[in-house]
Amino acid sequence: MPGEVINEAILIIASVILIGALVGSVYVSITYIGGAMTESSLHGSQKLLTNIQIDYATNITSTTIAVYIQNTGSVPVQSVPLSTVYFGQENDELPIGFGSPAPSWNTTATILNPGQTISINITSSTPLSQNQYYSLMYVTPNGISASYTLQVA
Repeated sequence: MPGEVINEAILIIASVILIGALVGSVYVSITYIGGAMTESSLHGSQKLLTNIQIDYATNITSTTIAVYIQNTGSVPVQSVPLSTVYFGQENDELPIGFGSPAPSWNTTATILNPGQTISINITSSTPLSQNQYYSLMYVTPNGISASYTLQVA
């Protein structure tokens, strides 16, 4: 009889420990999923509130184009140098690097606040052809893009 009581007590204690471990692992999983959902909704709201437009682009030398980009959204575009720029003859655009050897693009801005306009300079590795159409696309770090086509004068 005393052996049966000890066996039942050991089984009850083991059951409580197993239930505690199960509840703990479920709690950790739920916390992890909740954090991921919060991060995802924050990223989605940032993307919905971000909008940009290219106001104007023109060649200022035979190898340099000045581009004016405006934030028409309601949140700042963070880390402007981490944006991606595509440039090339119409229907033949390629990504170009920031501040690297030509072809490249450059700007002094790091943040593009709502309503603000910044300028970027695109440097081509070869002279631009006159009367040729060139296209460019600016893509923010969170994936919002704007395109512009210009004819080199």
